[in-house]
Amino acid sequence: MSERINSANNDSPPSGTEWDILTNYTPQTEITNATKSGRKIEQLGYAKEIPKFADQVSDASRTQAIEYEASTIAQYGRNYDATRTITEHQALVELNDFLTSASSNPKIDESLRQEAAAMTDSLTFIGHKEFVEGAAGLADYWKSHLDDDPKNKLLIQLMSEAGSNNTSGITKSDVFLLDEIMRNFSDEDVEKYAGRLFRQPDDIATIAGEENHLKVIVLDDWSISGEQMRSTQRGILVGRWDRNDEYYVTPEINLLVGKQEQIEHGFQYLGSGDPVPMKAYYTARKDARFAAAGLDVGEMGDYRITGFYSSVDYGFEAQIGDMVAQSGGELIMPPLTNIKRPYREESYTPENVERVFGKTQHEAESDTSSEYQQAA
Repeated sequence: MSERINSANNDSPPSGTEWDILTNYTPQTEITNATKSGRKIEQLGYAKEIPKFADQVSDASRTQAIEYEASTIAQYGRNYDATRTITEHQALVELNDFLTSASSNPKIDESLRQEAAAMTDSLTFIGHKEFVEGAAGLADYWKSHLDDDPKNKLLIQLMSEAGSNNTSGITKSDVFLLDEIMRNFSDEDVEKYAGRLFRQPDDIATIAGEENHLKVIVLDDWSISGEQMRSTQRGILVGRWDRNDEYYVTPEINLLVGKQEQIEHGFQYLGSGDPVPMKAYYTARKDARFAAAGLDVGEMGDYRITGFYSSVDYGFEAQIGDMVAQSGGELIMPPLTNIKRPYREESYTPENVERVFGKTQHEAESDTSSEYQQAA
């Protein structure tokens, strides 16, 4: 099992009964006991707040390599050949410099200048450190459920697989996250949890009489699109356990980073329907200046979220692309936009997912199709 990165946890103990119920949790500079973060997620809904963007910018130990296209326009996730490789630290420094410059550029609309200024303070960035630590924390949370009772089971659905969210066949970032989570399941863990850890609904023969022991997880890295969430809320497990079925199991959304309101109250699309419970390793940073800028960024509201492995299009890269366009040639797209997504590479294989679960039928058919095309 690969070494985990244990980042500093400087959070002060929360007050009141929420902290009192965490009888096994002791504040410390590092997470040294795996179950502590899992228990904290279980009880509070999250483990910690994401680090401040300014602190991430100043962290010179961030040496993860990032490939991106140094372009004058936003590419919106298009599969392209990267033109530059840079460390995460340098990428953060250059992004911060870009946002600082854009926030005071008179050629750029006031609303976008406000957006740039707010990002320098409150951008939620999932760096490599946060990604590895958060994945380990979610793994701890899942193991905690399995360890609580030998009858307990977990069904892990990806957001891109649930409902009708992904009809393109393109690998999504939730696969990348699941693979990192599964890195924290050793071969001994796989043997220990045999017959209780599933990825497809059809893998579970029946839940009659065991519905209280089954936790259905819908996994994604962050919540951006309410429409995507709604599709999942409507579509997950339809045809298997209908909403009116006495054995219906309410799914729970698990995220690497989530919005505080959704963690506290669950997800509802435009306030309709029953809320879907949501838990996350990190809470995102909130800043009222984002919504106050008046930009049309839908349900992102007071949040801006992106990551080292996938630059978010709407609410991040699109707005930065507008800043570049309005600068009259003074600015180009900075690092951490137009990122070459590692999970889109033809050579990418979610090795840990396959080690723990084996290949899904869809993946096996894709491999067969690729072999056929090569032979042809």
